[in-house]
Amino acid sequence: MKSETALTSDAASAGLLANKILDVATEKPNAVGATPKTAANISGKVYRFPPNEINLRSLSLILTDPQPRYDVSIYADATKSGPRLTGPIGLDGLYRKGEPTYLQEWPVRGVNAVKGNWQDDHTLLSTD
Repeated sequence: MKSETALTSDAASAGLLANKILDVATEKPNAVGATPKTAANISGKVYRFPPNEINLRSLSLILTDPQPRYDVSIYADATKSGPRLTGPIGLDGLYRKGEPTYLQEWPVRGVNAVKGNWQDDHTLLSTD
């Protein structure tokens, strides 16, 4: 839809809009609790998956390192291993950005930004 005439200027509304845009564009850290023992138990282990819709072959989370990260490999086809992706995980309440990614085999494009937080002693929530 398009107006036939120009809208009148409204400095107050334009200021409110600019402030809202700035607010949603500014990263806000989430609360960070203590790292549970589960982090050490699962850190560095490789979890393998049968062929699936997102072609995820394996996943490893390195959670106890000073620079936490993920490492995934994908299927090139139903049986053969394809490329690997690795990147940082922000466990301090802030996103960590990985390197630019473009893989034809997987629906991942651009830069992954990942953070996670422990919901409880056994549940790590990830936001990417």
